[in-house]
Amino acid sequence: MKKKHLIKSLILGLALFGSIFGISSTKSTIYADDTTAKIYNSHLQSALCQALDKVPGSALYYGDFLNNAKYIPDGETGNIEKRCIDLSNSKVTDILEIIQFDLPDTCVALDLSGNNITNDNLKKIVDTLKLTKADSTYTLKEGDAGYRQGEEKKIAINEDWNTQILKVNLNNNNLDLDSLDESILNDTRFIFGIQNFTPNPTEMYTLDEVKNARYCFKSTDHNYIGTSLYYNESNTFFQDDGKVYKLFDETKLGEYKIHIGPLTDSPTGYFNNMSSFDYDLKVFTAKIDDSFWIERKSFFNLTSDKIIINGLLGDVKLKIKDAPTSQIGLIDVLVEITNIDTSRYVTLQFLVKDTIAPVINLKPYNSNILYWRQNKEFNKDTDPGYTGTDSGDDISFLVYADYSSIDITKLGTYTIKYNLTDLAGNKALEVSRVVVVQEQVLDEITLKTKTEKLIVGQEIVLTVQPSGNIDMKKYKDFVYTWYLNGEFFKTTSGDQTSGQSTTVITLDNTKEVKITVELVAKQDIDDAEIFVSSEPLTLKAELSDNSAIIIAMLGAVGIVTIVMITSLIINYRKKHKTARKTKNSPNAPKQNQDIKVIKDYKDDNKNK
Repeated sequence: MKKKHLIKSLILGLALFGSIFGISSTKSTIYADDTTAKIYNSHLQSALCQALDKVPGSALYYGDFLNNAKYIPDGETGNIEKRCIDLSNSKVTDILEIIQFDLPDTCVALDLSGNNITNDNLKKIVDTLKLTKADSTYTLKEGDAGYRQGEEKKIAINEDWNTQILKVNLNNNNLDLDSLDESILNDTRFIFGIQNFTPNPTEMYTLDEVKNARYCFKSTDHNYIGTSLYYNESNTFFQDDGKVYKLFDETKLGEYKIHIGPLTDSPTGYFNNMSSFDYDLKVFTAKIDDSFWIERKSFFNLTSDKIIINGLLGDVKLKIKDAPTSQIGLIDVLVEITNIDTSRYVTLQFLVKDTIAPVINLKPYNSNILYWRQNKEFNKDTDPGYTGTDSGDDISFLVYADYSSIDITKLGTYTIKYNLTDLAGNKALEVSRVVVVQEQVLDEITLKTKTEKLIVGQEIVLTVQPSGNIDMKKYKDFVYTWYLNGEFFKTTSGDQTSGQSTTVITLDNTKEVKITVELVAKQDIDDAEIFVSSEPLTLKAELSDNSAIIIAMLGAVGIVTIVMITSLIINYRKKHKTARKTKNSPNAPKQNQDIKVIKDYKDDNKNK
């Protein structure tokens, strides 16, 4: 028989002997179940590999914990390196799939600290720890990792989990201890420690950030965890009666020191290898003085003396970022707070108010007397206009005009009232306009050009005058204001008899332009001013025939120039390419051909 077959037979014989005579009647390190555990939860799979010193992604087997040397007592001292499955800070919130593993008697705890576990997660953990081997298998349900609707999946239950796990460390999670079911809160297996407190790198916390932090410790022997709390160097002992307490006293602001971790003198404790929770931190409040506020759209002028800080000892420096003031209400501002060598940003709020009343202006020229032709419709659309402004904002749409008193069918004098309330409730001063309805009124002007063909660079004559059946003797002092694309460019006077006025412009390109004109005249009887606007006149000049010819010639010259330059470039490249070819030709004379070679050749002939 070959040697290797002999060794294999001996191993099989020993295994058979052991099974017959009960060498492994209890769990021991020679037990090995190579059945693969089905782990669908990626966070749990990764955490278990780390706990078992396996490469991430490795296959996991039912007997992995039985065969792990860290769970075997030392032969001389009896000490055990590990008594818990360490799943801390691994994002594991569901431990259901660990029910597939066989555990040694020495593995009696779970470390689930720092995993953001909530009350709902904890209920599922409690249900998992109720499972026993008597159930044999567990059928995946909706919400379980690996569950697929319409597909039944079962996983094995290899331990009596209700008695196997004696302690579960839940420190530093997101459990709401105040509303936690009392039966779970009083379960002696669960070590809750501190909840709802996630330290940040700055070590400075506002009271609002930590006011929901709670703690609960309950034990008769501290052989599994050590705790301490200091406030401003004074030792404050954690209550140890299983009740829920606030971690930070709202009446005590300042420096805290917190320690939660394994006891150094308990090498056989449940969590002797757990990570310590040690933090030095400052709890403070920061707010802007309630008396401080800013007028809307005014300059942001928050200063450090308006910020109230409590709880920070020693030197405190503030840097205030800029903040908008365009909207009323509470506005956020970012403030950097530096205390000794620690800094952080906080968001504070200040109030923006709007106490300034809006303003109404009538168009045109804020006129409060308007002359109107009888039977001509007067309403919001035909009103010459008004504006409503609020700290620079246009809120004309909020202006209310009351036209109810006007009767355009009857000659007479009527009053329109304009009112405005801004979005903050501030009311503008009421503005009134008197409308005088007359049989004839100068209320239209006509703008036109006498130039038939509009040519770029040539003068264009524009004419404007009152239109309609108007008795011009009733009006005087005609003044026209001209606008090009909305920009003022000229003022002219009108003829006293006809009211007509003329001006000349020159267009320097072919783009469209719009000309508008406003007329201010006076009634001869009372010197009352009349305001009239023209309809826009659109002008577009053309190039002259000579200009077109010149442009065409310039274009042709440009094309010829481009062709010539292109030809020169091509010829240059061809010449350069030919020279390079000749240079590289095997028959071409090499550069730097040594004259000495030729001399040597002649000398050889002489010697012959």
